Amino acid sequence: MSQHAWNVKPEGGRRWTIGLYHGDETGHVMVYINNVITQVDFSVRDDRTYSTLLDNELCKVTITKEPDGSFSYDCQLDEEKMAAKRAERKRAAELEAKHERQRLQFALGLIAFILLVAWWMSI
Repeated sequence: MSQHAWNVKPEGGRRWTIGLYHGDETGHVMVYINNVITQVDFSVRDDRTYSTLLDNELCKVTITKEPDGSFSYDCQLDEEKMAAKRAERKRAAELEAKHERQRLQFALGLIAFILLVAWWMSI
């Protein structure tokens, strides 16, 4: 029986415990997240990947059959998608900062215009 557990914390999210059970004789696989069974697969005797979302981040649990017939197990967050999301968040933050500067410039211009008109009317 092969049983593994990983603690995963997506960027900005909470900590998750991902577990995997792979029966030696049956090949049955059970993937669980925070002690809740999420995926069951029967008679797994070759490479297999199971994916799930954790705080909107893709997490992949992989089973790899080694040349000697044993299995290796891994759990990874999808770094490529995480990098793309980080870049997207950065662009959104930059755009929001630009819009904030534009709103401030507009407000200051409007105040200056109102003060100019008030001054002109008082002459």
